[in-house]
Amino acid sequence: MSFERVHFPGIKIIGISTRTHRSEGQPYQDILSLWKTWATETLFDKIENRVSNDIYNVFYDYERGQGGHFSVLLGCEVENLHVIPRGMVGQVLPPTLCARYESTGKLPESLDRVWEKIGEEKSYNRNYIYDFNLYDSIPLDPEIQRVITMVSIK
Repeated sequence: MSFERVHFPGIKIIGISTRTHRSEGQPYQDILSLWKTWATETLFDKIENRVSNDIYNVFYDYERGQGGHFSVLLGCEVENLHVIPRGMVGQVLPPTLCARYESTGKLPESLDRVWEKIGEEKSYNRNYIYDFNLYDSIPLDPEIQRVITMVSIK
C-alpha cells in the first residue's frame, strides 16, 4: 500500500468529540461510541452550512505524539463555525503537508490495514497536528466503503 505526499489546504469541521487514550482497545471503543451517538441522534441533520455529506473522523490534540491522550471528532466539513449546535464542537484543521492513503473494502478491516501501514512507515515523520479518515457519503455498497486517510507529516 503506497501513499502520496499532498498539501492539505485546511478545512473547518463541526461534530461531536471525545478524549481518549491509546491503551488496549480504548480508542476503538470511544470511536464506536461516537458513531453510535452520531447515528442514533441524527446529528448529521443538525449541522448547518455543510460543504458536503462526507463524514470526517479526525484525530487531534495529541498529548505526546504516538502515546498518551488525544481527541477524536466525528463530523462534517462546514463553510464556517458561526453556528455550532449544542453538544457539538467546531475545529479548524489548518493547512499542512500530509501523507494520503486510500482504502476500499470492508470496515474496519480495510482501515485497520491502512493504520498498520502508517505505524510501520519509515519514509516520513508524523507531526501529530491532526490526522483523519474521510468517509464517502455514499458507500460503494453496504459491505464496501472507500476511505481517504490523511496523516499530517513534517
